[in-house]
Amino acid sequence: MRRTDFIYLLFIFIGGCLSPVISHASTFMPIVTNYTAKDYQAGLQNWALAQGKNGEMYIGNNTGLLCFDGYTWSKYQMPGNQLVRSILIDGDRIYVGTYEDFGYFSRNSLGILEYTSLWSQLKNIETHNDEIWNILKIGEYIYFQSFSSWFKYDGKKVTAHYNSQHLPLYFHKAHGRIYVQMVNGDFYLLENDEYKLLIKRKALKDDSVVAVIPTAGGKMILCTEWNGLFDYDGKTLSPHPTAIDQELKSQQMNRAVMIPSDSTIVLGTIRNGIYAVDKEGKEKWHYDMENRLYNNSVLRLFCDRDNNVWAALDIGIALIHTGSPYSILIPDRNSQSFGMVYGVNAFNNNLYIATNQSAWLYSFADQTIVPIQGTEGQNWHISTFDSQILLGNNLGTKIITGTTASNIPETETSSTCLRKCIINGQEVLIESSYYNLRVYRKYNGKWSFSHSIDGFWNPVRQFEVDHSGNIWAAHMSLGIYKIELSRDLKKVEKYTYIKSLSDEENNASLMHVMKIRGRVVLSDSKRTYTYDDINQRIIPFVQLNSILKNGINMAIPVDDNLYWLTDYRGYTLIRYDNDNFRMERFIPSSFFGLECNENNNNVYVNNNITYFCLNNGIGRLDMNLKKDTLLQRNSLLIRKATSLSQDYQLHLMPVSAEKKDNKKIWGDITFHLSYPNFNYEPLRFCYHLTGSSLDLMSESADPVVTFGSLGYGDYHFTASVKNVDGQVLSSVEYYFNKPRPFYLSIYAWIIYVLLASVIVYLYSRWHAAKMLRKRNREFEKEKMKQDFKMLEQEHIIAQQREQLLEAELQVKSKELASLALDAVVQRKAVESLKEVMSEQEHKGIINQHDIDTILKQINGNLNEEEFWDIYHKNFDMIHKNFFRNLRKQYPSLTASDLRFCALLRLNLSTKDIAQFTNLTIRGVETARYRIRKKLAIPGNINLVDFLIDFT
Repeated sequence: MRRTDFIYLLFIFIGGCLSPVISHASTFMPIVTNYTAKDYQAGLQNWALAQGKNGEMYIGNNTGLLCFDGYTWSKYQMPGNQLVRSILIDGDRIYVGTYEDFGYFSRNSLGILEYTSLWSQLKNIETHNDEIWNILKIGEYIYFQSFSSWFKYDGKKVTAHYNSQHLPLYFHKAHGRIYVQMVNGDFYLLENDEYKLLIKRKALKDDSVVAVIPTAGGKMILCTEWNGLFDYDGKTLSPHPTAIDQELKSQQMNRAVMIPSDSTIVLGTIRNGIYAVDKEGKEKWHYDMENRLYNNSVLRLFCDRDNNVWAALDIGIALIHTGSPYSILIPDRNSQSFGMVYGVNAFNNNLYIATNQSAWLYSFADQTIVPIQGTEGQNWHISTFDSQILLGNNLGTKIITGTTASNIPETETSSTCLRKCIINGQEVLIESSYYNLRVYRKYNGKWSFSHSIDGFWNPVRQFEVDHSGNIWAAHMSLGIYKIELSRDLKKVEKYTYIKSLSDEENNASLMHVMKIRGRVVLSDSKRTYTYDDINQRIIPFVQLNSILKNGINMAIPVDDNLYWLTDYRGYTLIRYDNDNFRMERFIPSSFFGLECNENNNNVYVNNNITYFCLNNGIGRLDMNLKKDTLLQRNSLLIRKATSLSQDYQLHLMPVSAEKKDNKKIWGDITFHLSYPNFNYEPLRFCYHLTGSSLDLMSESADPVVTFGSLGYGDYHFTASVKNVDGQVLSSVEYYFNKPRPFYLSIYAWIIYVLLASVIVYLYSRWHAAKMLRKRNREFEKEKMKQDFKMLEQEHIIAQQREQLLEAELQVKSKELASLALDAVVQRKAVESLKEVMSEQEHKGIINQHDIDTILKQINGNLNEEEFWDIYHKNFDMIHKNFFRNLRKQYPSLTASDLRFCALLRLNLSTKDIAQFTNLTIRGVETARYRIRKKLAIPGNINLVDFLIDFT
């Protein structure tokens, strides 16, 4: 792997050696912030710029009027959704112009801009497709200029002016007067509503004046579209030479302004962006689409009170922070790119730059950038130690002299970090690399390589040395090492690998190590840690974690109490004060527009000037500038106040409320504050709410605050804005009241008492009636219980009766069966007696007369009809009208059939039935067949079963 990397780096080295050494002019330029249509939520094109009396910016856009205070964008539409072509701010009025309409916006009590048209005052005039391109104020008059006409407003009425021979192209204001460039014509002064010729067009090389810059002594600089600049003192016209004259002749100048703080002239073109020249005509900087500008067509320029330059572009809006302490160094458009910057060092009025392509030397005096020969490839760091400039290159450590670099002997492998430290009482330089640790010692006043440290062979990205001489080294990819060296610093006595800083994490992760106020600080992606020497364990760094949202990559000291911390989000300046850290400034990574590698966004500080390592550039912050000079003293205003009712209806509130007003709110209240801040100053908004037993205080970088779940009563809200030193720049007050609803008022309570009395009375009556009903129900219930018990007793009695009846029936049934059986037995006995008597007769023992007498007496006792009547009645009673039902259902049955059916129901055998009926067995079978036929019983059903089941 290392061999492959070596070959790759060798190619880079050879390629760099073959490249010619050429110096290119370059300078630190102001930062540019671009605002796109996505940012301000409006149209692409922007036409006009102006600044309100409180510092907020107003922009004429294709879709209406935009307002911006550095925090919040707002948009206000024109009638008919027309674009806004021109703007002028006069006090509380924002004058705007568009196609055949002009007027002004003013804020109502709710903080909303409302439009009033002045065009409607014009009666019975002929229009000429008038589109208002410029609005100026001279004295007490407001002038609205189109390409055909101009209109004058005195605060009450509007008068129109039109001259077909003189069509105005531009109205220019200078020294309290209006100068006019005519369409394809000459240059005039507008005086007493008349045009006065000043300069013939030929004197301007047949060109038009697109901008007029007033200068001292009543003089002016006239900016032409194609022929550069001219000086004009009211009589004499002369060229104003600049270093970019030839370039301006082809770029079509469109607008120009002067920055008052340093007399820089800023020129906006249609074809190639924005140029800046100083008062001697030397080019200071140039921005176009090749170096951060979103669009090259400049439609308007404006210099604000903080000396920043705003540009309304054909696509978007650009803010050039010329009044800011920030600046940026990027390679000239004709020079080679830097690459990713890893380190910066200032020495002897030069700035040495280490990048992933080479090392560079920037001369502050000449403002030139020169590549340093022999430094091609990846460079990790650059530092100065006792007038020696040492560079950490992938091919070893190099010492820089002038614009060349040479290898330090015996350091042919990479160098990733170099620190001066004292270990075991010895002052040395310790160097890390991909492979080992190295020691440098000072010989004859010069630092030279001493030896490599044995016993440790791991790649290290960065390291620090604690007060005990332990080396804390961050692995190039995962984890961290704690390394203890021998007394002679020649070998590693012991080292410990730490794969995770938190007890909650078991997996190894990328870590960083740094030093803050002499204390070694460790960090992963989530939080910071430090080492507890007493308990010998890693613990969270609570003081830092309380102000940071995540871990950090580096900590660079400004002084003993002021540090820059870097992470993937950007750069944070913290101050140690009263045993606590507090945040003073935050710069997002995107601020410079050249985001660096999130793990190597290094910072270098020299003479209170901070340099930021970027991708193909270097950012700079001059911390010597006084903060009060950077920020105009504006007023903190409430731009919008809203109250959210319980039914989630949002109500707009007046934006000002004195104590006497005491505005009513419906529920939660939100305040949107405005304090213009376009240079990313680290302002803090402090909020204080008192009232109704509350005393709430909070602080935020966001100018929006919401108070919810407020109790009823009067409240006093105070908001203030502070700079990093805690100085209050401005404050605002607001009084409001959350009234008790009617249902909680005194009148409501009286009604409640009356209602309660009525309710108590009605309740008492209702309760008494309820108790009475309850007693009645209980009585009825008890009565029902008693009735139920009686019914149960009656039911038991009925059951007992039924059981008795059943038993009686069973007895009767048995008696009936016994009767039938007795009859059968009796017949059998008679028959037997007859047979005996017949035998006696044959033997001559008894005569015939005696036999007849005995038989007559027996037959007399056996009255068959009487027997059947009794049998019929008892059988019908026991078997529930069996005969009646059978006769009713089968009327063809004879009395003999019914008797036969009764015998079958008693389940008597065929033989018993034959004896009982005095029939033969065959006769019984015949009778059974006859009855089956009459009853129409199917062959698969037993006749006896049928009669038993019959009811």
